[in-house]
Amino acid sequence: MRPRLFTPGPTQISDEVVKAMAEPMKHHRSPEFKHFFADTSRLLQLFFKTKNDVLTLTSSGTGGMEGAVSNFLSRGDKVITVEAGKFGQRWGEISKAYGLEVAPLNVQWGQAAGADDVKNLLVKHTDCKAVLFTHSETSTGTAFDVQGITKVVRENSDAITIVDGVTSVGVLPFFMDDWDVDVVVAGSQKGAMVPPGLAFVAVSERAWQRA
Repeated sequence: MRPRLFTPGPTQISDEVVKAMAEPMKHHRSPEFKHFFADTSRLLQLFFKTKNDVLTLTSSGTGGMEGAVSNFLSRGDKVITVEAGKFGQRWGEISKAYGLEVAPLNVQWGQAAGADDVKNLLVKHTDCKAVLFTHSETSTGTAFDVQGITKVVRENSDAITIVDGVTSVGVLPFFMDDWDVDVVVAGSQKGAMVPPGLAFVAVSERAWQRA
């Protein structure tokens, strides 16, 4: 019997992916690979429901989270991190490692932070540069209202929104442009259902202005 993976990730990959991986390797500096990579990047825009740039990193999803913190924020910036599980806490840990001032929104594990909870913290921290939160908290199985949270951030601050979509993009409804999200991180081994090793980071024009 073929083994089956029933884990949050890596997820089971299809026979089509396995067969594609068995094809002869394309040289990464060849014109053929250049076109292949460009096509893949365009398809990733459909994956995120965005017209924005989608970057591919040779890293885990956590590497994509680290890249989002280190490239769109600067040492000393204040950020709000929504921490309602292990991966929400990871936003706080990464931010502190890069010298950011963290104002955590601590939520009981298994509960979802509401848009009003974020709004109340934004009122107290008007100099906040970003709000970092998780769409689908793997450690608890809790989904967060990305659209609602992003809306209150936009209406009550100049902060950008940075979302961990590692276990949600491609699985739950996610519309980056319609929801006006600034930075979204996903991983190859989750909703994309291919082997681990890549992170995808979609970036809005507003976020590029902070880079």
